[in-house]
Amino acid sequence: MKTLPQIITLTTLLFTLTSFAVAGSIRWHNYSSSVFSQAKKQRKTVMLFAMSDTCHWCQEMIDTTFRNAAVTRTINRYFYPVMLHADRDRRSFKQLGLIGIPTIVFFNRSGNAKGTYEGYLKTSVMLRRLSEMR
Repeated sequence: MKTLPQIITLTTLLFTLTSFAVAGSIRWHNYSSSVFSQAKKQRKTVMLFAMSDTCHWCQEMIDTTFRNAAVTRTINRYFYPVMLHADRDRRSFKQLGLIGIPTIVFFNRSGNAKGTYEGYLKTSVMLRRLSEMR
């Protein structure tokens, strides 16, 4: 049988882990030809994140910016978040006219780019961009 301090410790640990998972839970979609039609059905703007598993600044954005609760909440509510692995899908990366990573591109419902941001975006800058692109 567990003692009260053990139960409190386990409950605190569970709450902490659950809060962390919720804060970092952007519902990413993989890039495909259907992302624009899916976003249009949901009446959302496509937010494409071009990245690579070996890119330091891409990982930094994933570990910091995209784990911020306000960023996560805003993206999930107003955008159709798409992740494009530049090293795995070079063809799409080039077709979209992308040059470097990390890059965020916002597309309107017609599939036209309305904002492109290259490089690492810290949380405060990302929140401004999300507000501008809604």
